[in-house]
Amino acid sequence: METDRSLVAFDCDGVIFDHIGEDFLCAFNALRAVSPDTEVPGLPPRNLFLDDICEVRHENILFAKFRSLARFANRAEEYLTVLDLTLCEDSDLLLYMGEDEFDEARQRQLDLYPRFKEAFYKARNTLQHEAPSRWARIVPMYPGVLEAISGLASRPNTAVVAATGRDRESTELLLEYNHIAELFEFVASREEGNTRLEQLEHLSRLTEIPLTRVIFVNDRLPHLLNVEGSCIPVLADWGLTPPQDIHSARESGLDVVRLPTLYQQVDSLLVRLTV
Repeated sequence: METDRSLVAFDCDGVIFDHIGEDFLCAFNALRAVSPDTEVPGLPPRNLFLDDICEVRHENILFAKFRSLARFANRAEEYLTVLDLTLCEDSDLLLYMGEDEFDEARQRQLDLYPRFKEAFYKARNTLQHEAPSRWARIVPMYPGVLEAISGLASRPNTAVVAATGRDRESTELLLEYNHIAELFEFVASREEGNTRLEQLEHLSRLTEIPLTRVIFVNDRLPHLLNVEGSCIPVLADWGLTPPQDIHSARESGLDVVRLPTLYQQVDSLLVRLTV
């Protein structure tokens, strides 16, 4: 596979899109489906709808807790554990929560995970089709991402793609709603692979660009560590990325990019590949 082209792969949730409002609505509605008797203080005893998210974002302390713990959830079903911890009264537990503590809490609900996952995606599908444009507005793009991706997509010998844990339908709807679908040569969603490495290998085959010339921008350090050695992993420092992950990434020698300089930093990495 000989080529002078390079590939820049962007994760969607947490890098391009602020997905946490949508995830909260879907997780809450999924919780009601699998555990209807669970009381959630400050929220109505019914499913939440698109119009509810504005009030929840600004006035509900549970949302703030949910957001702070969401960084531990790598799959939709793990939001059940996030909600369980969010409803916990022990603030000290949340303050000192780490991967090991979250994994311990995860073990308590593994039997409910399959039902919760099914209910989560059913809730997303319902919200998505309730009013598509209003749904897309609760998953906004991070400021500055559009300009960076647009600049990279117009760069010679550079292909821009997406590698995401989202399903293909909702990914394509978000890209189209934000008028950026044409900037992406290909999209690899969860249908193309259960891991980011599987998705990147799929994109490498489609573009005929070797993994050694792939730059992958993601907000989850574990995902990046899993592809390290195969491609060039880059940590996004915005969204849900915790300060400790930024510190750990730098200690490990990984590049960390910031929104205001996203284009310049990725462009610099691409220049390095051509030297």
